[in-house]
Amino acid sequence: MNTTVQAAKAVGAGCATIALAGVGTGVGIVFASLVSSFARNPSLKGQLFSYTILGFALTEAIALFALMMAFLILYANRSGAPLPIAPSGSLADLRSLPVSMVLAWHHRSE
Repeated sequence: MNTTVQAAKAVGAGCATIALAGVGTGVGIVFASLVSSFARNPSLKGQLFSYTILGFALTEAIALFALMMAFLILYANRSGAPLPIAPSGSLADLRSLPVSMVLAWHHRSE
């Protein structure tokens, strides 16, 4: 694989994982709000905890999306295999494919 492509993938994956810093901050804010709210009104413990778990889950979902993007950037299409196109290779065969795949095929054929 081209060294420039490898470097670009590493930079892209690094940029995608920057979101994890925001997730860490978000989780801290969620649980700090729980402690603060519980200190103000201890009788709402159950309701506050359920909202906290919901906020934690939504915040962690962002972390999973960020990691998924980083891994896709790093490991997607590592084989460099050509796109699945009919043997004739004509544009008529490309009607059923998404536009991005058609453009990638056209770029490779030049």
